[in-house]
Amino acid sequence: MATGYGLIGPGPTAAVVVVVSGVIVTDGERALEARLQQIYDGVDRLLAEHAPDGVVVEDLYSEYSFPRTALLMAHARGVICLAAEQHKIPVLALAPAEVKRAVAAHGTASKAFAAPAGGAAAQSRGRRAGARAHRVLARRRSTGVIATLSGKLRRRLDDRIILEVMGVGYEVFLPPIALSALEGAHAESGDKASPLALVIYYHATRDQPRPVLIGFTSDLDKEFFEKLITVKDIGPMVAARALAAPVAELAAAIARQDEKYLRALPGIGPQKAKNIVAQLSSKVAKFALAREDAPAEAPATSTVAADAEGLRELVWEVLTKQLGHRPSEASQLITDALRRRPTVTTPEELFDEIYRSQAAAKRT
Repeated sequence: MATGYGLIGPGPTAAVVVVVSGVIVTDGERALEARLQQIYDGVDRLLAEHAPDGVVVEDLYSEYSFPRTALLMAHARGVICLAAEQHKIPVLALAPAEVKRAVAAHGTASKAFAAPAGGAAAQSRGRRAGARAHRVLARRRSTGVIATLSGKLRRRLDDRIILEVMGVGYEVFLPPIALSALEGAHAESGDKASPLALVIYYHATRDQPRPVLIGFTSDLDKEFFEKLITVKDIGPMVAARALAAPVAELAAAIARQDEKYLRALPGIGPQKAKNIVAQLSSKVAKFALAREDAPAEAPATSTVAADAEGLRELVWEVLTKQLGHRPSEASQLITDALRRRPTVTTPEELFDEIYRSQAAAKRT
């Protein structure tokens, strides 16, 4: 029993290169459990040494001509998956041709470019090396494999675009608010194409291994989106399609518990509207305070305020650098809110107090 492996990573010109490869060979005279231990030990050492972002194993099928070989492969895959789980590294099972396409850009590559069934292929940490490599690294958790993309707009589709970055075209789904923000951008094949910079939410699961990239024009929009997907029955695509109005407007509707407004959003029916209000009405005041001319980037501040002064500073930074308020205005809003509610201890509570006061003033 033996299992091959290959570690891939980005090359100097953004091409995928093989960092290291080899075969973990076991002692054929030993019992099955001892040979599986040898495979586990070998994989464990590789994962500890290289700390890859993901592990890919070839999937198994019931039509194998040699059932005993298939069973041995399944045993090997089991210990590989166990080692990956103990290192908290996500695992993805792909068809053999898909692994080859991911690593070698076509499905008929030599076996040397892909891990054999029961083997593992992994990518080192660092810059991602193109769309094929991203498919290999599809994570079962929706954590950020791709955080931002900057490139040229090549194509416009109904609800997505093709963004070329270093010669690789990325298909990015855009919520309605992002599509509106990019109405003036030009899609071209040459140098006249509009440059775009997007904040990316990377979505891939075990049930849906093909990654979906959801693009936003600001960190604030993405942050609000990530709040929305914490709601029961609101997945990433439902949340993205529901972003049909400015975040401040959506957040204000949630804060005032306006279910009628929410039901009118794409894909949000009565039950989803109830869930959104129930789970987020006290958590979105920050977003409701955003001005139309708010900066695109989030301020580089800590999310934890250790004391009253730290709380003031953190909220002031967000109000001025992310939500578009003038410095003097932000200082006054914070002072007034703390005077009204001196027991506030968290940024979320302070944002909520500021928003409630402004909302009340508008009603009078």
